[in-house]
Amino acid sequence: MDFHNYPSSGWFEGYNTKKKAIQYALPGVWGFMAVTGIDSGASDSRQRRDVGSGNSYAPWQALLDAVGLVLFVLGVSWMLVGAMKSQNSFPLWAIPLLVVSALLAADLISGIVHFLADNFGNPETPVFGRLFIFPFREHHVDPLAITRHSFLEINGASCLVSLPLVGLALWATDTEQNALLRLWLFCFLLAVLATNQIHKWAHMARPPFIVRLLQRARLILPPQVHAIHHTPPHDCNYCITTGWLNYPVAKMRIVRARIAGLRGRSPKPHVMGAQRF
Repeated sequence: MDFHNYPSSGWFEGYNTKKKAIQYALPGVWGFMAVTGIDSGASDSRQRRDVGSGNSYAPWQALLDAVGLVLFVLGVSWMLVGAMKSQNSFPLWAIPLLVVSALLAADLISGIVHFLADNFGNPETPVFGRLFIFPFREHHVDPLAITRHSFLEINGASCLVSLPLVGLALWATDTEQNALLRLWLFCFLLAVLATNQIHKWAHMARPPFIVRLLQRARLILPPQVHAIHHTPPHDCNYCITTGWLNYPVAKMRIVRARIAGLRGRSPKPHVMGAQRF
């Protein structure tokens, strides 16, 4: 059975790809936010934490995050619409493999980034430190702060860091010849975008009902799995998308030994008055 074999008079004929991306993407984003409640806590974001650093969610950062979010949504939507326009066909059974492999890849990347941000870098570094290091360090000082952050504050940095890959994928891949690859990248990038939001849900006392179902089914990071990371010595369970790779990594002694060695040699990061984790 073919996943896709649209006739020439299909949905996308006669429409500009960019316009179609905007038309379908934005309602989908807001609809998903409404169903899952991911915009909850936005009103609390103005009451920003002062965790010994005096930092706040500066207007320039909010603007940068907003631009990154818009560009990300447009880019991945254009990628998806282009893949759906393709006349190439592939088996329906390939879709579950595509989705699972994309989730595994995102989980792996989340673990690597989480490990590096927890143990290296300085949150006081202009721009980069504020955008990418500070949130991880703040999180260990005040784990529940993430539940008070707005959707934009939670996900803006993920969008910004993903933009180079979005641009490269659109530039280097062809709609017809690389439709399956574009679909994989679409799933992977969505999983990357969702990672911080999933992380937030893992710390919420009562996340939305549909989220709790996904957590219980272990399709996204369950709270009890992530709680292990917040237990001293904080040297495991770095993967925060699905958490699927945490157990295999924990059982790989070579990997754990390497992590311990890197943590032991890492410079003492500025953790806003807290002990290095």
